[in-house]
Amino acid sequence: MQVMTDIVEDESRYYDFANKVSSRSRNETDELNLNIVEWSRGQQYGAFSSFSHVAELEKQVEKPLRVIFAPLDIATDSNVGGLLRLFRHLAVPSDFLNERIHSVTCGFGSRPRKNGHHCLWFHFLCKDIEVDEHDEIKHRDVNHNHLNLSQADYVWQRAGFFLSWRDYHSLTLNDGPRLSEDEDYDPQQHHRFDNVTLCCWGVPRAMEERFAEIAYSGDWKEALEDPFILVTIILDQLFSLMDKQKQNLRRAVNKIELDTLLSAKSPSSMMQSFDFVAMSNVAKHIDHLGCGAILETVDAICRHHIKYFIRNPSHCTNRVFHLTEDAFEHKAMLFKSLNFQVQSMEKKMRDMANLAFNLVTQQSNTAVIDDSRSMRTIATVTLIFLPFAAVAAMFSTPFFANTPNTSVWVSPDFGTFWAIVVPMTAVVLLCWDIAYFVAAQKVKLNREGTGPRHAFLTWLEWHGIQGRRREKVNTSKIGQYSAAFEMSNIP
Repeated sequence: MQVMTDIVEDESRYYDFANKVSSRSRNETDELNLNIVEWSRGQQYGAFSSFSHVAELEKQVEKPLRVIFAPLDIATDSNVGGLLRLFRHLAVPSDFLNERIHSVTCGFGSRPRKNGHHCLWFHFLCKDIEVDEHDEIKHRDVNHNHLNLSQADYVWQRAGFFLSWRDYHSLTLNDGPRLSEDEDYDPQQHHRFDNVTLCCWGVPRAMEERFAEIAYSGDWKEALEDPFILVTIILDQLFSLMDKQKQNLRRAVNKIELDTLLSAKSPSSMMQSFDFVAMSNVAKHIDHLGCGAILETVDAICRHHIKYFIRNPSHCTNRVFHLTEDAFEHKAMLFKSLNFQVQSMEKKMRDMANLAFNLVTQQSNTAVIDDSRSMRTIATVTLIFLPFAAVAAMFSTPFFANTPNTSVWVSPDFGTFWAIVVPMTAVVLLCWDIAYFVAAQKVKLNREGTGPRHAFLTWLEWHGIQGRRREKVNTSKIGQYSAAFEMSNIP
């Protein structure tokens, strides 16, 4: 067990982590389910073991290489005591706990220790997406406190990683005697690094199976040449995990794209049938996929790897060092490719949102146009009968009556009534037509950005009055131009 004596360590972070759980329901025991793969000197393959308490792990002797799989490093009633004891056993820095307390998206750190020990850590956060047989995102609410919205999901993939090792070269330079005099070091049997310990919190089962394959392969000693090579294995599994989320998310995006394009054929029913909530939730899932955060983490790990080994240039010629560097570069390119695909889905969703908005706007404009046509019809009928009502009100006399001898009497004002009504109706309709056209022409000129023009002349051309006159003028001018052209071609 290592002891944290660095001045930068903040012991209060441990208390803050414990206080995430109520003290009344807190389990103070060290109960925690642990799966371990470890390698011993003189053995080609790794050994597997499982513990239910951290105290059982503390009784084990240090091994050249050990990988620990523990539950997610989030405090709960049942595991807070075990997690805290595991943190102290591994001498996990308080900054690691601080990242989990504040739920950081992009976290990486490293720390040199005394007696040649070094460590690094980082956290992983990614949206967890599952789709059903209809290519729609399943609604999973682990806390049961969210609304049941279309294609909404509140589950995340989270994990934490902590890697520590002992560097004999650093030990001889800073703290210990010469290598040949160190009782724990035999240059014929040992590598530069020893006591390499990797702890993984909350990783999927596939990652445990990947390290199990390494245990049966016999290539574990490469981790004693460069412990960072274990991080490349982690990144490879994280890429597979994120790529799976991307594939599931792409199915949901393609489903929304198909629904949007099909709705474009019948915009009238789009406002009633299209699921805008689903589109918004899927766009949010794309933002939460977290490719940018993991890219920053990979970049920070690559820089730290070079910085750590550059202190002793002789070790930079190690084959495993170059193998690790190449693996880091390849993983970085994989995550960049994944990020490009996520950005492509984001642009596709933006285009679909714009298309849906334009279709809805078009449908709304169509409804407004239909309403305006109805209002125009009503206004036209009103204008037609307005002179009738006005003249009839002025006269206020009956035009027809029955005489005692059963004949129909017609008022002398009946002819006068029509003589006034017909011209008045024509004048009212003409004034309305001119006023309507002038207003429409102003809107058109403002939209086209053309110069001002007399609206009344435009109205005359619209009705063909001015157009016929201009056509005659243009015809005469064309005749003059043709005659001049013929005269100019005479030899």
